[in-house]
This record gives sequence, C-alpha cells and structure tokens, in this order.
Amino acid sequence: MHVVSPFGNAVGGSEWHALNLARALRRAGHEVDLWCNHREIVAPFNAMPEIRRTGPGPGEAPERGNLVLVGDFWEPGPWFHTMQPRRIVQVLTVVRSHRHEWFRKVLARRRCPVEYVFSCDVQRRLYDLPGAVHPVPIDIDLFRPRAALVRPDRFVVGRLSRDVEAKHDFVNDPALYAQLLASGAQVRLMGAHVIRQLLPQGHPGLQLPAAGSEPAIQFLHGLDCLFFRTGQAFDTFAMVVFEAMACGLPVVAHRWGGYAEYLTDGVDAFLFDTQAQALNILARLQGDPALRERVGRAARATVESLYGKAANDQRSSGYAGAAPAR
Repeated sequence: MHVVSPFGNAVGGSEWHALNLARALRRAGHEVDLWCNHREIVAPFNAMPEIRRTGPGPGEAPERGNLVLVGDFWEPGPWFHTMQPRRIVQVLTVVRSHRHEWFRKVLARRRCPVEYVFSCDVQRRLYDLPGAVHPVPIDIDLFRPRAALVRPDRFVVGRLSRDVEAKHDFVNDPALYAQLLASGAQVRLMGAHVIRQLLPQGHPGLQLPAAGSEPAIQFLHGLDCLFFRTGQAFDTFAMVVFEAMACGLPVVAHRWGGYAEYLTDGVDAFLFDTQAQALNILARLQGDPALRERVGRAARATVESLYGKAANDQRSSGYAGAAPAR
C-alpha cells in the first residue's frame, strides 16, 4: 500500500491523519510506504525517515499497488500519471474541498476503481458519495493517562489547534476564558495568538504557548480538562478531542462537529450548544474532581474501543483488499 499526503503543514490534520493511518496499517501487519506528494517536507515531518519524498527517478514514487490519498485539496505530482494502481482510496478530511470536483475528474481519467473514506457521517452526506466512515487514527499507546489522573487542588482548562481565526469562536471564547480565570481556574491555549488581543491581558493564570511549541502529549498532560469549540471551521473529527480522551481528560466540546457522532454526552465527554451550558459544565467539573475522574476513565475506555486491535484490524483490511468488482 502507498499512503500519500502533502506534509506541508506541521499542525495540519490531514498530514497527521496520513502519518497515523500508515502506522495503524503497519500495526495491522500490512506493508505500507508513506509518501510526501511534494519535494519539500516541513518540520517535524522532515525528520521522520518513514516519510519518503516523491521524485522523478525509479523507486522514488508509488508505482503499483493500492493507493491511499489523504485529502482532496492538493494536486498530485507527475508520479500519479505514470503509476499503475490496483485500487485508489481517497480519505476525505474536510467538509467539502473546493477542489474536490477537479480531483474527482483527475481520478476518473485513471480508469481505476475509486473508493472514499469519511471521518463522520455528516461529512459523507455532504459529499453525497458512498463510502466507509472511520474515526481518524490516533496512537493510544502514546496518548495515555498521566500517573495522577485527577489533581483536586487545581483546575487547568486548555485547548490546542492551528493558530487561525476559523478555529476559534472569537465572539464567545474570550468571555468564557475570562470567566474561568475569574473563578480561579487556569487557562492554557496553544495556537491562540490570533485572538490574543481579545483575551485578558497580563493575567497570571493565562498562558498562550505558540502552536507546535511543545508536544501534544506534554501539553495535554498539563491540563485537567480540554475545551473545544471552533468558529467558522466545521471539524469533521478533531483528533485533539480523542487524544485528550485517550489521556483520561474530560472533554467539553461544542456539539457542532463530526466528533460528536462518536461521543456519549455526560458519559465519556460533555457536549454543549450554548455558552451558558458550557460554563455550567465547566463549573461542575471544577468543583467536582470525582466527576472529572469518572468521565476521564470513561473517555479512555471509549478510545480503547475505537482504536483497539480488533477495530484497527477490521478498518485496515478495508484498505488492503483487492478492488471491488465494477
């Protein structure tokens, strides 16, 4: 199998999706080559020997086998037109890329069966295409609970994301963070410099580390709760939600996201629709360490069910099989 992605954004969900997918397929026992579609690979991917750069020479690009394209917003390199794929699987990572129709025409010219994989059902329905719905792979051996799951003497709420306006609700989020700080909670936001002027200036309980300035696992282990809400962007999955759950953290997330399809409100996470609901949930968690522990343990159990060996093997077999009859 060949998994291909641009690897041009250090905090891009599609890049990490491709990397984790290749690793998940290998864990299931499949032979996988992982390719960067372009010659330039940004850090930290450029330090990962498992990612191969495509080039013009023999053996420098996928040639035969099953081809897995992660995303539909980038243009395949020249290698694509000479490869002889047995089967093409396109993993769609956004709500609907403006380049999708163009990409479909490019794939159709290869006269090879094309199948689609989605991250959530609402995404599948928006594309109006048949295909499987799979959770985005994460490494639950890396993202594990810290030794002390609950620290009753503190409450640190945080989130991490790409540092772009669309990833933040810049109308409601600043007021929510200000109220948390006023309650005595600490707030850590990695990737929120774009809204820093809207946040309480100079507050000792507020930290704004730059996006990618520390490993995600280290950042999550420093939290007691993950808060997640976007602005204009609809997240089809939001890997950080499940990485936090794998760490045994209670997650408080806006219901507007594909990740909500995988969660049970009040059991393994909390979903909210309004600002008042979000603040009420956060206040309950701040005052009830036992609730944080109960939901955190249920969250870990959910991701173990989603990403355990049996589930991973079953999903992986879908990528590895022969092309369906036409």
